[in-house]
Amino acid sequence: MNSAHIQSNKQPEDENDWLLTFADLMMLLLAFFVLLFSLSSIDARKYAELSKFINESFSSDMANRENKQKYQLTKPEQRKQAILQKLSNMSGEVRAAINDKNIEIITTDSHLIFRLRDQFAFESGSAVLRPESEQALTRISATIARTEGKIEVSGHTDNIPIETEHFSSNWLLSAARAAEVSEYLTNAQPGIEERIVVKAHSSNLPLADNSTSAGRAINRRVEISLSFE
Repeated sequence: MNSAHIQSNKQPEDENDWLLTFADLMMLLLAFFVLLFSLSSIDARKYAELSKFINESFSSDMANRENKQKYQLTKPEQRKQAILQKLSNMSGEVRAAINDKNIEIITTDSHLIFRLRDQFAFESGSAVLRPESEQALTRISATIARTEGKIEVSGHTDNIPIETEHFSSNWLLSAARAAEVSEYLTNAQPGIEERIVVKAHSSNLPLADNSTSAGRAINRRVEISLSFE
């Protein structure tokens, strides 16, 4: 009797109870994955922002360095180009103003040179300026007054020895001619004398072959060189 009573009061087990547990587990897993996704999205955004900041800072620093290097590299070149442009402009103006076949105008990287033939500026063996050359020298002096650099006036001769009443050597003749041109320039434009350097080269810097009369005529000259350095 007792055994039958116990059996009649025992409740049967529900075969679907595991579904409830499984559903709870799925909900927990879903919540877990949602949380992971949320965290990963935040980290990705922060990482992207940090990466962008680093890249921009690095790029800006590199650009500044490149610009600085470019400026340092090109500054001398820019100065050189400015000098060349100024020389070109001035030489063109002077050529138009002087227009004399006896004066050669040469430009280098940093100098404007006026080359006067000796027969145009001086009588043979003389250091007295010919009147025909004065107008051109006046125009050259006006050009000089517009510049600020050093002015070098140099005298040159051929290699034929000279011995006259006034000059016992080509050294003295070349020095006297350079000094004569310098004096004329300073009289025409007072104030430039402090910039002038007078040099005598005798026959040491020939332009042509001294073995011919034509070559010797080219070598006898006075040069006025304006420095733009």
